[in-house]
Amino acid sequence: MRYTKFCSSIAFVFVFILLSPTALASSTDSEFPQIIVQKQSEFLTADLSANVTSGNHTLKDMESKDLETNVNKVPNKDTVLPVANFSSNVSSGYAPRSILFKDLLQNATLRSWDFNNDETADSSDKIPVYVYKTPENDIFNPTERHGNSTNSKLSAITVFNPTDPVFPIANFHANVTSGNAPLSVQFIDLSQNVTGRNWNFGDGNYSIEHNPKHTYSATGNYTVNLTVNDNNGTNSKILELIVHEGSNNDKILPVANIASNVTSGYAPLSVLFTDRSQNVIVWNWNFGDGATSTEQNPMHTYSAEGTYTVNLEVSNSNGTASKTVTITVQNHISTGSSSGGSIISRNSHSSVETGHGGDSGAGDSPESKSNVLTREISQAFIANGKTAKFDFIKNTTSVIYVKFDSKKTTGKTTNTIEMLKEKSTLVSGLPSGEIYKYLNIWVGDKGFEISNNIESPAVCFKVEKSWIQDKNINQSSIVLNRYSENKWNQLPTSLSGKDDKYLYFIAKTPGFSPFAITGMTKAEESMTEKQKSEQKGSNNMSVLGMICLIACLLAIFLYKIDQKE
Repeated sequence: MRYTKFCSSIAFVFVFILLSPTALASSTDSEFPQIIVQKQSEFLTADLSANVTSGNHTLKDMESKDLETNVNKVPNKDTVLPVANFSSNVSSGYAPRSILFKDLLQNATLRSWDFNNDETADSSDKIPVYVYKTPENDIFNPTERHGNSTNSKLSAITVFNPTDPVFPIANFHANVTSGNAPLSVQFIDLSQNVTGRNWNFGDGNYSIEHNPKHTYSATGNYTVNLTVNDNNGTNSKILELIVHEGSNNDKILPVANIASNVTSGYAPLSVLFTDRSQNVIVWNWNFGDGATSTEQNPMHTYSAEGTYTVNLEVSNSNGTASKTVTITVQNHISTGSSSGGSIISRNSHSSVETGHGGDSGAGDSPESKSNVLTREISQAFIANGKTAKFDFIKNTTSVIYVKFDSKKTTGKTTNTIEMLKEKSTLVSGLPSGEIYKYLNIWVGDKGFEISNNIESPAVCFKVEKSWIQDKNINQSSIVLNRYSENKWNQLPTSLSGKDDKYLYFIAKTPGFSPFAITGMTKAEESMTEKQKSEQKGSNNMSVLGMICLIACLLAIFLYKIDQKE
């Protein structure tokens, strides 16, 4: 009987402990404090300086903008002095504006960049990137040292307020301005702030291509006019061309040549053919599958597996020439991706940017052309062990940049962003929350973004403050969603900056495919919190019931022991 009473006492104490509020709280509360690390935007800076010989020199950057530096006379002609020089990918743009600078110094051992004219060195990198976050007009002073000698060079960088209008600037270059007929001329568009262009070649022919090639078959003087436009206006530039009559002993024959963006891939395979011929006035393409074209730079889609011989025959008044290339098309086989999620079949992206709006199309993308609202393309050189970054400077989509650390050298690679009208035709179902934008991100060839090739991929995107206010969105709920493995997955997303019009976010992604930017309204979040609270209460009741059941079973067990004694 003493044993029975002792066991009963133990059972009572056990039940009391289990039913105590402290034990109940510790048993049911499985929520751990969350540690949130917000990664700030990565902005690199740099500065440069050098010594040069005496005289006034005019240096040119990547956009052929004149840059001047005044240099003092050097007394000792045998002294090796540094020469300050550099280039930048752009010299103006909207804030925040990321600008890439490149060191072109000579005879230099040290460099120092001052980007914001505050007489403080910002960087000593050879190829730095600096981000101007606010509208400003800075003159930065890069200084270069060699021994005890120094030299510097100044350049103006203009950053506009996003609300200020930016007007287009027409500019172009022609590889020749005169020659004998037939004269083939390659035009290179160097315009800035452009959304559309129209070429008038002066002989009754027109083009809206970016960098067209045109052949003048008759002698004469021609005025070439390039008119460019954006949402704020238009601008034009003209160039005079002179075409002479060739002598009978100096007949110019055509030379056929072809380039294509891909030579193999999965069906359906879209291939962009680029004419590299010379002295041509007529083009005849035979794509090897029964289809033909007389366009200069056609795009053709192969829908069936096979090996196709493409033949281009070109001609002018003096003769004809031809050139062939081979295109290999394979059957499509869906494959998984070790970067997380399935790979959607697609082909290499063309480096030629299409137009926007209804005519933008998806090119070689698997997305339906009718669903593409705007399309923007960026290219970068990818090298093993380096960070690859694709900047989208035209602001036609919500993506600011895409970057990753490369584990493979692939050279010049294309990144394509497609802003969509509706959800991608490649997905099923909708992500949770309020939809801000649907978009596709394609990088390189199909399957390029596997973990063997890249690591730490990230996407920087922007969201309009007006949308957040109109929809009553909780700012902290904004997230980038990726479609993979037949479902939508929310990605780790953090706020990286803001200005008067946008909030800027960075999301980590395991790969590239269809995406959606979403946010939760404050009403939706309140409902979600209520559901979580009800679920927690239900869990508490379940745990309480389990404790009571254990107590009852223990009491029955002790009672039976007592009966046996």
